[in-house]
Amino acid sequence: MAVNLNKDATLQCIVSGMPPPVISWVFGDKLLASGPKYQISSDGSSLKIIKSGLGDEGTYKCKASGPRNSESTADIKFRIGRPPTAKHLLLNDSIELEHDGTFPCESEYNPEDALYPGMKTKISWQRESGSLDFSRHKVLTSGELKVKAAEITDKGVYICTLQNDFGKSYTRLNLEVKGIIPPIMENVIPEYVHFIPGDTIVLWCNATGKPEPKIRWSYRKDDSSEPEEFEDGYEDEGAIMIKGRKLTLYNAILAYEGIFSCVAENGAGITPPKDYSLKMIGGPPVLIDDGKPTKVKVTAGDDYTFHCSTENTEGTSYRWIKDGKYLIDRSFPGYFTLSKDHSSLTLHSTLPDYHSGAYKCIASNGVGSATKKFSISVGNPIARNRVI
Repeated sequence: MAVNLNKDATLQCIVSGMPPPVISWVFGDKLLASGPKYQISSDGSSLKIIKSGLGDEGTYKCKASGPRNSESTADIKFRIGRPPTAKHLLLNDSIELEHDGTFPCESEYNPEDALYPGMKTKISWQRESGSLDFSRHKVLTSGELKVKAAEITDKGVYICTLQNDFGKSYTRLNLEVKGIIPPIMENVIPEYVHFIPGDTIVLWCNATGKPEPKIRWSYRKDDSSEPEEFEDGYEDEGAIMIKGRKLTLYNAILAYEGIFSCVAENGAGITPPKDYSLKMIGGPPVLIDDGKPTKVKVTAGDDYTFHCSTENTEGTSYRWIKDGKYLIDRSFPGYFTLSKDHSSLTLHSTLPDYHSGAYKCIASNGVGSATKKFSISVGNPIARNRVI
């Protein structure tokens, strides 16, 4: 048996016989007798050790003597109980994200402990920040902690408690989760979406990361407004539907104007927002008649500007074509210049063979397009040393 230090301990020796045998107690080579240290019951069947200490540990012999010099002996092992000793006070370990891992919690093994029921070690685990996630965390019969399909939230300190009837000891496990990749948004450049009433609008929020990032959507009327947050799976009577990376707006109305934003997060970080600015347009572009002729003649060397302005400029883009070929501002330095919104085209230092011809402006938005045609003839050429 085992008891706490400085506690009394009573050893029992149960024997039978007729006449009742004479019982004596021996410790080492010493025959014990009642006194300050020991108390033996009147029939000798029990031995009480007073305020047991480390010097009392060992094997006690109970001897039962009967008639005709018959004798039987029983050995009783006695020790002072001790709490389990943790083999490791601190463990630093890691686990790969989304993988399983097993982590030990051991006591210093003493084979004799198995002889004393109160010395048996019981092992339990908990997190320093709270309880385990029992859907993925399991304490094995060996005392090991098994973590299944590791998540970012598994990172932290775990406490293993080793306990018996005589006390406790602890092992701290500092667990890191490896293989984490913070989320990255594929494209954070703001986009401008123009729509007409009744349109179906689909917005995407594409992001990568490990673990798979979660997408959060929000809406605000303008940059000064408080955003309204939407949860994944949100649906507003068929008007708005959110499924992860995809936000769909049905039967678009004026109220949809504003800024829809999304961010991606996975516990390792959060991305900058991806903004979609939505603007409703009422119809196709309407060209403004500036009263200027569309067929003109100019003198070589003069500059000339074509205008292709529209009444509804919001969401309108302009393309220019000369003799069936698109004109791009940066491709013709010194010969053509497009205005900032591309609604005007200026011809510089006109040359008969280079600038003369048929021009076309195409103004378009999300609803439709409008076309304006021009032609120019350059006369009285002036000789110039220019490479065309």
